[in-house]
Order: sequence, then structure tokens, then C-alpha cells
Amino acid sequence: RHGNDIRLANAVGRERYLSEQLASEAMALRDAPDALRAQRQRRLETTIAEWRGTAARLRDGIPDDGIVDADPQTAPGFAGLVSLQREVIAAARMAADEHTAAADSLLATTQHRYVMAIDRVVGDMEIDSARRLDVLVLVETLCVLLLLVALGLGMRLALQPTYARLLATVQALADSESRTRAVLDSMQEGML
Repeated sequence: RHGNDIRLANAVGRERYLSEQLASEAMALRDAPDALRAQRQRRLETTIAEWRGTAARLRDGIPDDGIVDADPQTAPGFAGLVSLQREVIAAARMAADEHTAAADSLLATTQHRYVMAIDRVVGDMEIDSARRLDVLVLVETLCVLLLLVALGLGMRLALQPTYARLLATVQALADSESRTRAVLDSMQEGML
């Protein structure tokens, strides 16, 4: 699980980076001279495709890609980010096409909302992971206690026949000593 958390953190960091890269590419396309617009447009579309692919791997937990192992904890949180991702992409395309402060503000706002949503999902996952770890520690403690109780009962049961034999031996010795005393007492009386 720990190794999966590291890859997840790296993938989430890549999500943040790609969302910021998309905003940057949109602004670069908007401000590009006509001679570079086609090149900037391709870079914007490449960033969008890469971002969608990374997000899909996070949502679907594709085990073969080396980013995140298939994990039922991962998929639901990231699945909710699809609509926000679409909003950021639409805002980036609008900001690239329009030279308005409203389009720039919309892009900055939606990109910030996306990053905050990722942070919230990761925070929720960390809380859930900590809760599951606490439950695991409690179960382990309970198992140790049950093992100690079983060990104590086992020792008692193992020693019980020995204790019974010891009591029988003590009783036999007491009977033997009592007979020996009776014989010695009768000998002393008969000799005097």
C-alpha cells in the first residue's frame, strides 16, 4: 500500500502540473504571433491529451501503467474530477481564443478549483487511510490479547494434570508418613 501512495502522490503532482501547463499553454497561444499559432495550438492539444490520459489512469486505476495500482480507494474520488477537468479545458480554449479579462479570470478560477478539488480528494484519502491504519492497529492489539489469553489458558490446562498428580503424591506421602509414625510409635511403646 505504501508504494502505491508514493506513486499516487507523484500522479497527483503531475495532475497539478498539467493543469497549470494547460493554463500556461492557453495564454501562450492567445499571445502568440500568427506565425506560431499553429505550433502553440498543437502544444495546447498535446497537453490536453496528456492531461486527460493521466487523469484517466488515476480514475481507472490501470494497474499496468506503473502509476497507480488498481485500488478501490482511488477511483471514486478522482472520478468526480472529470467535470472540473472539462471546465478547465473549455476555459483554456476560450482564454486562448478570446483576449478578455473575463476569459482569463475564468481559466484561473476553474484551474484553481480543480487543484483544490484534487487536494480535497487526496486529503480524504489520507484520512481514510489513517482510519484504516487505526483499525488495523486495534485489530492487531486484540489479536495479541487473545493470543496471550489463549497462552495463559493453555499453560493452566497443561499444568492442571501436573498439579493433580502433585496433590496425589503429597497425599500418598502424608499417608505413608502417618503409617510410619504409627509403626514407630508402637515400637517405642513396646520397647519400653
